[in-house]
Amino acid sequence: SELWVFWPIAISFVSLAFVLLMNMLVGVLVEVVSAIASTEKEGIAVLALATDLRATMTSLGWSTESPILTADLPKLIFEPEVAIILEQAGVDVISLSDMLGVLFEDADTELSFEDLVEVVLNLRDSNTARVKDVKQQLRAIKNFVKDTELELRGAIAEEVGGIQTEVKNFRNFAQRETDDGSDDDDAASVSGLPSPNRQVSKPPSLFGDS
Repeated sequence: SELWVFWPIAISFVSLAFVLLMNMLVGVLVEVVSAIASTEKEGIAVLALATDLRATMTSLGWSTESPILTADLPKLIFEPEVAIILEQAGVDVISLSDMLGVLFEDADTELSFEDLVEVVLNLRDSNTARVKDVKQQLRAIKNFVKDTELELRGAIAEEVGGIQTEVKNFRNFAQRETDDGSDDDDAASVSGLPSPNRQVSKPPSLFGDS
């Protein structure tokens, strides 16, 4: 009779274990189906984008077989038909145009059609930031700071060179005035006449005429 007392407890434990196991299996199946659906959706989006972009470029006279120069990309992406396809893919055309100089530092870089599709897919608004994107952003910032530093150094060197030239001209002018004054005094002392009054010309200004 004591065994019959534990029988409902055993049945309850087995039932709960069965329900828990079924829930775990359902959760795994849902995750697998979601991953497969996401992969298939991504594949369909890539295929649709590549097909539409290839057909549009061909109709506009762009060759999808030969490489495309990055210098020609602004002209391509601002074609109305191409811009519509990019907007449908979730890409901001204006942001893409602004980032071309960051993505491709050399204007002579050549892109194949597959590389162009990959660039477009990587710039969709639905994408999440990755470590690769952060590294690329840091590299772009470093290049921008380096270019700015070089420009500032060139501008400062040019200004310093101009100031040095002005100082040299002023020094030469002062030396000429001193030499002329000495010659006039020597001539006056030899002839016994007072030194003639000289008109001292205005020295060149270091900072320009006011």
